[in-house]
Amino acid sequence: SGIKEGDVLVLQDATTNSYNTYRNYHEGEFIQVAGISGTTLTLVNPLYGNYIADHIANCHIYKYNMHTCKVANGNFAMQRSGSVSERTLIRGYALINSEISSIVGDGIDINVALELSYNCEVSKCVFHNDLVTYSGRQLDQYGVTIANSQFVNVWQIHGVCGNHIVCITGTTIVSRFVNFIDCSGDTGKDNYYGMNTHGCGEYITFLRCQTNGIDLGGDYLTLQDCIINPNRNPGIAISLYEITGYNIKIENCEIKGLIHNRNTTMSGVNRTLAKHTFTMHNCRWENTGASELCRRTAFDEPVEVLIDGCTLKGTSGSMQIGATTFVYKISNCQIYDFLFNIYKVERISFINNYIKNSSVGRLINTNNNGVAIQEFAMIGNEFESESSYKDISLLYMGAACPLMRIENNLIKKLNGSGFVLECSGTSVWAEKAVVNDNTWWINSNYAKIRATTFYNDNNFLIGTAGHLLLETT
Repeated sequence: SGIKEGDVLVLQDATTNSYNTYRNYHEGEFIQVAGISGTTLTLVNPLYGNYIADHIANCHIYKYNMHTCKVANGNFAMQRSGSVSERTLIRGYALINSEISSIVGDGIDINVALELSYNCEVSKCVFHNDLVTYSGRQLDQYGVTIANSQFVNVWQIHGVCGNHIVCITGTTIVSRFVNFIDCSGDTGKDNYYGMNTHGCGEYITFLRCQTNGIDLGGDYLTLQDCIINPNRNPGIAISLYEITGYNIKIENCEIKGLIHNRNTTMSGVNRTLAKHTFTMHNCRWENTGASELCRRTAFDEPVEVLIDGCTLKGTSGSMQIGATTFVYKISNCQIYDFLFNIYKVERISFINNYIKNSSVGRLINTNNNGVAIQEFAMIGNEFESESSYKDISLLYMGAACPLMRIENNLIKKLNGSGFVLECSGTSVWAEKAVVNDNTWWINSNYAKIRATTFYNDNNFLIGTAGHLLLETT
């Protein structure tokens, strides 16, 4: 009763851990009433949440007393005395169509906090936390926190905070459609991140942001035109934690540091998806250690990982590629000293890339933990090795592969010794190997090419210092 057309309500599944178990996050969202017929509500937008039939008795609709306000042009500083806990400067609770702008905060623990708010904006703020310690611990300090809210734009937020300059948090309902635009900031703590989304957000976008480390949780996440540097310690640029799905898009970004997956199996996520899609497009990524984009999901759901048009440089590390239901496609990239360590994937392909190696022993290492890659393809690539490593390999196969295609590649081995292509011991390299129309340029003192089935229409160019051994297993 008391509900009318145009009202904005809150739908919540009050069941414990109804969204996921990371921190007892609840499924829920804002809904806007378009029409009423008896006890039936017609909504302006479709439901975005996943509501489980067994939880229906615990699903409730709440009508909050929503407020509209505008807060602008304030300059604030906190004067501390004694042992005080975190304090909030502006707390917007149950706001609708509201604006907070042009706030300067100095030494304040939580500068702006929006909670259970709808269609709001926070903009043009600068925050400086003093990174103080009380009662033996450093206080948690934030610039802008968004909790249990929907349709929020946060733009031109700048500063340094103990925890995060911008953050998605809250356990009451899932925050959805939150945009962080033209924001920049750093954290003052080791092992923290300048920007953060916990496992309670969906459809979260970071556009033209710059930060030292970003911690991603939730699902349907976008990083576009961002500059992401490593956090203070241990040098992570992007952390994947409290992930509820791998629908992640990273586009036109500059990334320096690790991409670190702290999420294991998503076992506490109360939903399944027909497919996840992780894309990285037109990015520059300088990897500084052992990175890992995705791990398996609890339900072995299909995950497609597309890396296209990127420049990938590995200064001292590798990228692990894994999960039994994953499909990887790496295409049109410039790749330098970047080791791909592949394990337990279903299909992987390298298409039209330029790959140059001068410091790592293997470019593509498919030690698949005893699980066969079902399909492997290298098509239209240019590979160039100047490594002095004794055991340099373009491709190392550690388990059988039912179907393999190596076609139309230009393969150069200029220095060093060892294998060009290598399999593990006497294991079968491929049951159905197609090795066609490649050009092999060998100018090293020892190079071995080993495969099960060879070789149609391959062109071998052997330099004056080159020796080549072809071997079938």
